[in-house]
Amino acid sequence: MTVRRRGSRLTGGAAGAAVMGAAGAVAMVAVALPALVAPAVVLEPPGAGAATGAGAAHGDGTTHVGALRSLPCKPVDGQPAVVAPTWAQSAGAGAQTGGWWCQLPHATKMPSNFVAASRVVNPLPSTYADFATQYVPASARNAVAHAAGTTAPSITVSTRVDSAVTAPTEISYGKLPTGPTVALGHGVKATVRQTHDLVSVVWRYPRSGVPRYLNGVATVAVTGQHVPKATVLAVARTVRPD
Repeated sequence: MTVRRRGSRLTGGAAGAAVMGAAGAVAMVAVALPALVAPAVVLEPPGAGAATGAGAAHGDGTTHVGALRSLPCKPVDGQPAVVAPTWAQSAGAGAQTGGWWCQLPHATKMPSNFVAASRVVNPLPSTYADFATQYVPASARNAVAHAAGTTAPSITVSTRVDSAVTAPTEISYGKLPTGPTVALGHGVKATVRQTHDLVSVVWRYPRSGVPRYLNGVATVAVTGQHVPKATVLAVARTVRPD
């Protein structure tokens, strides 16, 4: 189903995030987000196992991680300096450089030993962009993000957002995954997909009960690699904007 919310396209015909240049001019950032390897994760309590370092590995490729704790949204070294689109600012979003990351839906809790390691913006067709933050154990924060064959556990939270300069009147959800559904709360249902050591939870962002400046958010995805399924679901249930 498509919700009619058509907005103007970005100049140049490519989607992206607005960033502030050195002279204060608004420019576009186009940082590639490597595709997640789609390699099932056993259902375990999110607090099971070790809570230090990278955790203890299971025979099935998943890793024990710490119990969830609150994790404030803070800047990450090297993150794209994105700002909210002009229409979103007029609807209440802040205009500070880099502030858009925390105004978009993001994880508010993570396993106790996880930290935000990297952020990327991936331009998508039309006026859309994917904003992704990857979390890893503090001991593995220098590992290459999403590198093929990596054994470090990771959780990535990404939002698909219409980044047009004017308010959207049509939301494109793209191709959503198929699979079993779970309730995240407040009437929101998500699709769960798992393959080998990777599990993803994807849902359409609600249109009601959220700030107007988030009307351009299409979908949210929480993807865990080498992380128990229960932990990925628990993190997904904490996703919200600041």
